[in-house]
Amino acid sequence: MAWLTETITETKKPLTWVIVVDPEKGDPADVLERTGKVNCRENMFINNLDTVFLYYGGDFGGVRYRCSVTKQRIPAELKGEGAFMPANDTDGREYYPDYMELTLEKTFAPGTLPLEELKARGLPNVINATYVRVKALEEYLLGA
Repeated sequence: MAWLTETITETKKPLTWVIVVDPEKGDPADVLERTGKVNCRENMFINNLDTVFLYYGGDFGGVRYRCSVTKQRIPAELKGEGAFMPANDTDGREYYPDYMELTLEKTFAPGTLPLEELKARGLPNVINATYVRVKALEEYLLGA
């Protein structure tokens, strides 16, 4: 993880992330589409103004939303309606219990940006929150 910490501290521009949504741990779709905002369990490397793509597997099979991080350090007791945890996250995490606010930028149709395409363009995996470190993939996602 040292490379990630160094990248984030040396970089001034916002970073791009892919987060897997597990509907069993909370599905933000209804609240996000209704209000344009939703809270997600915070990742210690994701910062304000970073771009987050929410990936849905299963029947949806692709990236569903593009959001920007607009607020951080929201206490769990104030997480609000529709709050969710990324896949592979656990309820018992005490060292980083806060949430971050995601603001909707774009909604994608089912099957848009499927996992196979993301991997072919350089995404190593889609587990929890994955930093997009391949510039060509980042440009492709941001241009979608």
